[in-house]
Amino acid sequence: MREKIQEVLDQLPPIPGVAVRIMEIVADPEFSTDELVATASTDPVLTAKVLRLCNSSLYGLSREIRTPGEAVAYLGTRTLVNLAISTCVAAYYCGKSEGYFLEEGELWKHSVACGMACQKLAARARSSMRNVAFTAGVLHNIGKVAMAEFIPDSAELIRKSLEESPRDFTLVEREVLGMDHAEAGGIVAENWNLPEIMTNAIRNHHSPPDIDKDGELTALVHVADCLSMDLGIGTGI
Repeated sequence: MREKIQEVLDQLPPIPGVAVRIMEIVADPEFSTDELVATASTDPVLTAKVLRLCNSSLYGLSREIRTPGEAVAYLGTRTLVNLAISTCVAAYYCGKSEGYFLEEGELWKHSVACGMACQKLAARARSSMRNVAFTAGVLHNIGKVAMAEFIPDSAELIRKSLEESPRDFTLVEREVLGMDHAEAGGIVAENWNLPEIMTNAIRNHHSPPDIDKDGELTALVHVADCLSMDLGIGTGI
C-alpha cells in the first residue's frame, strides 16, 4: 500500500513555481518587499486573481488596486503573500475527502482556519515565523489530498481499530496504510521543493519537536491545527 501511495504523491501536480519562490523569499525575516512584489508580478494569471480579491468587497477599499505593489501599500505584505499562496493551492482542496469523512470544501475551510490561527499565534508570540505562518498552516494537511484516495477502502478497518483502541488517527493510518498524512505531506513538500522549514512543519505537525529555532514553525502549526479542530472547523477524522 505504501508504494501505491508514494506513486500518487509523486504524480500530484506541482504548485506554480512563483508560489515556491514567494515562500523562499518570505522565509527570510529580512526579505525585500521589492523582490516579493517583482516575483508576484511575473505570473499574470496569479496577479489578476490576487488583484480581483484585493478589489472585492472583502477589503472594502475606497480605490482600485491595480498592481501587486499597490496591494502591499494598502493591505500589507502578509496579505499579498496570503492571497497569492491561497490562490495557488486552493484547487488541491476543492474536492471531497470522503476517506476522512469531509464534505466538499471542508478540508479547505480547515486549512484556511489553521493558517489564520497560525498567523495570529505567531504575531502574538512575536515569532520570527510570522511571514510564513499562514502558508504553513494552509499547507499542513496537503498529505490528506493524496491519502484520501486510499482511506475509503480501509475505512471499516480504521473505524474498528479506533473503537477497539482509541488513539491518534495518524497511528492508525500508519498501521493500516503504512504511512500517515503528515509523512505524505512532507513527501509532497519535498517534491515541490518547498523551503525546508515549511517541509518540516508539514511533516511533523502532529509530533512537534522540542521548541528551538527549527521547531518553532512546527509548534505553531501544531497548536493552530488543534485549535481549529477544537472549534469544529473541517474536523472529519
